[in-house]
Amino acid sequence: MDPTVLDQLKQLGAKKFPAVEGVDPSTIKVHDLDGDDVHQRAILSWRAPTGKLIHEYTSEFHQRNAAAKFDRVMKFAPKVAAIRSSLGGMLRKESPGSAKHQGATVAGLIAATGLRPGSAAGVKSTGHFGISTLQARHVRITSKGAELKFIGKSGKENRTTVTDPDLVSSLQSYKENAQESGSKTPLFDASALSEARSLLPKGNKLKDFRTVIATQTAEQALTRASKPPPPLPKDEKKAKKLILKKLKEASTAVANTINNTPAVAKASYIHPNVFAEYLKRVGAPKEWAV
Repeated sequence: MDPTVLDQLKQLGAKKFPAVEGVDPSTIKVHDLDGDDVHQRAILSWRAPTGKLIHEYTSEFHQRNAAAKFDRVMKFAPKVAAIRSSLGGMLRKESPGSAKHQGATVAGLIAATGLRPGSAAGVKSTGHFGISTLQARHVRITSKGAELKFIGKSGKENRTTVTDPDLVSSLQSYKENAQESGSKTPLFDASALSEARSLLPKGNKLKDFRTVIATQTAEQALTRASKPPPPLPKDEKKAKKLILKKLKEASTAVANTINNTPAVAKASYIHPNVFAEYLKRVGAPKEWAV
């Protein structure tokens, strides 16, 4: 890539670039970097070795989308308890194996765990799974509930235990049914994902559960860390080190919950107000959250 173009992409805030190995150079496209709509569209794209088309955008584009996402999720959060209750009612009412029962199971599992929905295309191209693409081998029923273990996005192992009785009963039923055809048999039909989406309020996404759970987990971690608010050391370096440790611990708690990295949890899933409010409570500068 031309160094001048690369520099311009970086100045616009691009952070993702095609890997040196495995990417066909002919698939790399640099789009108009000077157009009036530069912050409304992709500025760089390429096709990954898996065949997936990757796009990169300006930092302004990312910031605007992130703000819109968090605004949507904040309006969604108060509805989550009622949605979970409604999904539980569907599991008890609908027949196992029916489209609505499968959709309610997928949506309910995502609402309970915050794990990614997954897709059939993702399984085919990368061999990585999500809730909607679980196979019989990914579920183990124990005295504690239903243990889920599978390889998710970016090759990261996902592990969690579901304890809700309705969801555990549903998972046991689907596992037993799928197991008859082999351990790699999917639990749900391909249409279960779209059915799960249809059960949410208009304008919301299954991934919104993930952001809600991440934000709530961070809030809980930082609430525990500031009760009572610890006196900050007078030495600024020591105070900042202490605060950054607490923020990292919160991000790590979120990462362990939604099976991601602390950096991604902080950047993409924890509402920025959570860290800002914590810093205000303990009397630390808001700039320390960056």
